[in-house]
Amino acid sequence: MKKISIFTLAILVFHVGTFSQTLDEKLKEIDDYANTVANTWKGPGMAIAVVKDDKVVLAKGYGSRELGKNQPVNENTLFAIASNSKAFTTASIAILVDEKKMSWDDKVTKYLPDFKVFDPWVTNELTIRDLVTHRVGLDTFSGAYANIILPTAIVNTIIFLNIGDLHVLRGCQHYQLPTR
Repeated sequence: MKKISIFTLAILVFHVGTFSQTLDEKLKEIDDYANTVANTWKGPGMAIAVVKDDKVVLAKGYGSRELGKNQPVNENTLFAIASNSKAFTTASIAILVDEKKMSWDDKVTKYLPDFKVFDPWVTNELTIRDLVTHRVGLDTFSGAYANIILPTAIVNTIIFLNIGDLHVLRGCQHYQLPTR
């Protein structure tokens, strides 16, 4: 019995010691690791932001904006992250759905009352689920958004798209398919 008590005490002491690292120590560890990665791989730059309790506790850039050039990345550098933003957005929505703060089947206009697409009926029927499953009725790359940086510009552009091949809402799914 004494061996079990000593073993339990050792586990508790180790457990407390493992998680007693201060925020500053954790942030320094992240910063050191990011510097090591940047210096080892010598690839394009990166930026890291850490948010704790609704406050930014670390925002820093590492490396160069472009290989071979001496423009450093900082906390305000914009990156083309392609479809990663969809994963982040969908994960965030999933958390809100899990917390019962929204539903996959809520209408988009519930949260974006000014949102409009090419067809008034589609505007009224479009759900969060439709957006995240690529079944809005637009062909892949219909909007050619590669040069649009601001999300508001994307939303405003969708209204005015002149699209030849529209599909029925929820009638097909398009994502990264070859275009004609």
